[in-house]
Amino acid sequence: MKKSNFFWVGYSDLMTSMFFIMLVLFFITVRQLYKRVGVLEKEKEILETVQKNVEKLKDNEELFAYDSKFKRYTLKFDVQFKSNKCEINALEMLHFNETKQKLKDTGTELKKIIDNLAELKKNDKRYQNISYMIVVAGSASRIGEEDNNYSLSYLRAYNLYKFWRDDMKIDFDAPKYHNLVEFQIAGNGTGGVGRIAPKNGRYTRKNQRFIINVIPKLGEM
Repeated sequence: MKKSNFFWVGYSDLMTSMFFIMLVLFFITVRQLYKRVGVLEKEKEILETVQKNVEKLKDNEELFAYDSKFKRYTLKFDVQFKSNKCEINALEMLHFNETKQKLKDTGTELKKIIDNLAELKKNDKRYQNISYMIVVAGSASRIGEEDNNYSLSYLRAYNLYKFWRDDMKIDFDAPKYHNLVEFQIAGNGTGGVGRIAPKNGRYTRKNQRFIINVIPKLGEM
């Protein structure tokens, strides 16, 4: 056989081998893509379930208002303190009796979110690495001393946490909740976004409010 024929036979065998290698790699790639798509679909399902659990707050229209612009919840009812006051009691708050019950209802609704997640984690291993971060932030008006408003707003949020803990026996920072929720207390003072503008140059007590952020933490997703 001529040398040129040996070359073309060898070349043909090489190309055939390359074809089969590429074919095998193609099937492996497609298989991996299908597996990845399956994982993404499961992760999407988990995310949607966790998010819907939070969105149940919207169902309680008497307590919560969702701010779609800033993606957060504010309490729909007024929480008004007397000037330079921060305690959750009748001496330091206006309209205390009405406000007290609504603050209790708010704590109950937040607890429901955590309890629902605990049930999911108990019954489905896919939710083991899922938790929430709940941030309760106080916000102050410009009524009173300017420099004191930041500490006041934090203390108001801290006292709300203590109110839930002491009056309702709901401690969102208790060890039993640590794998379910990271609970944070914050104070926005007179800063932050989405504040209610003054009217006729007069500041409003409506900026004395609580802002609640409930953020899903998705582990390794």
